[in-house]
Amino acid sequence: MDSSTSASSVNTNVSTQRRGSCLPWVILILVLLAGGGATAYLGGTFALRQKAPTDIEASLADAANRTIAVDPAYTDWQMPASAKTAESVAAGKQIFITECSQCHGNKGDGNALMGNLMYPPAADLTSDRTQSKTDGQLFWMIAHGINYTGMPGWGKDVTGVRNQQGIHDQKEIWELVSYIRSLKK
Repeated sequence: MDSSTSASSVNTNVSTQRRGSCLPWVILILVLLAGGGATAYLGGTFALRQKAPTDIEASLADAANRTIAVDPAYTDWQMPASAKTAESVAAGKQIFITECSQCHGNKGDGNALMGNLMYPPAADLTSDRTQSKTDGQLFWMIAHGINYTGMPGWGKDVTGVRNQQGIHDQKEIWELVSYIRSLKK
């Protein structure tokens, strides 16, 4: 056998080995794609069928609201004494009935048709989860809204930011916070 024949047979063997070695990789990729697709389908249909957030979703959302969504400068804000009066609570209740009860319910318990149709559903303002937030956190969430939920921002120029689209000033937002504090279970 001459050297050209042996080189040719070596090249044929190498190319045959290369072709054969791709098949397991192709099979592996197809299996991974099928498994990923099945997981996404089943996980997505499970999550989309839920009427309320799962416990882990609620915990993660609450942690995000407390640590990421709410500006840390607001955490220590305290409700002014002027917002703690019976008149302030009554004014907050009037605003609540007009603006908030469609989603949060007349009693603030989240039991309203529109609020129940949202995902995540409107918050139960009487719950420990809501009542454990600081006054400043409640103020911020009312004034600025909460992204990726149905909660709009209601504040208008509450912090000197002129582009806020809400309709309530700082005094009215504090009245709402005062009324929400009166909703404890």
